[in-house]
Amino acid sequence: MEGIDKMLERLDIGYIDLLLLHQQVGDYMGAWKDMEKALKQGKVKTIGLKKWSRLGQWIKMCVSLRFRLSSRKHSLLLLKWKIK
Repeated sequence: MEGIDKMLERLDIGYIDLLLLHQQVGDYMGAWKDMEKALKQGKVKTIGLKKWSRLGQWIKMCVSLRFRLSSRKHSLLLLKWKIK
């Protein structure tokens, strides 16, 4: 959450329109939970995942967080990837 607050301060804006998690290492679950908190507090309007090439991690994220849906419009875009 501290990182999001620093972004807002550095950019001198009240909120972020779209914040994407582009991280497949480290504490990505914790980062996602911080993004959800920022969403609830109005600091971020939309959150999402980008370039998650590891399908297993993406599925774990969706299952663990129960892919929380609200009344907002949601979309899911899957592009082809190579499975090795």
